[in-house]
Amino acid sequence: MSKIGSSRAEVPYGTFINELSKPSVSDLVDSNNSIAFLPIMEIDMTWAQPLIDYIWDHKLPEEKPEAEQIVHRSKLYTLIGDTLYRRDTRNGILMKCISIAEGIDILNEIHSGECGNHAASRTIVGKAFRSGFYWLTALHDAEEIV
Repeated sequence: MSKIGSSRAEVPYGTFINELSKPSVSDLVDSNNSIAFLPIMEIDMTWAQPLIDYIWDHKLPEEKPEAEQIVHRSKLYTLIGDTLYRRDTRNGILMKCISIAEGIDILNEIHSGECGNHAASRTIVGKAFRSGFYWLTALHDAEEIV
């Protein structure tokens, strides 16, 4: 279905198409029918900032061991737009890098949320990673929660 619009292929019988003549999200459009810019929420990503600086501008810290560590670790990360992602080493799936506070909220929801199942710390972290999120202190945070 997603390729019909770009390929201009014939629409299969029984398929309904709804062509939008204006944006479907009215909150993002001002009176001139142009997209309004929303304020960007700043997230505390202090653990990822050296990686972002290296990937974006090839800036490294002054200390040689720390610089070598960042160069080595950066091979697992990629920037898409302004968002940092980490490639899973087993299957290559990209996981969105989030702040530690967001990660703790996710762990709490998995551990004791609506469908929570008081599992072990490694199991909780595995569920968070399979959901597509990554942060550096995940296992330590899960051990604190459990």
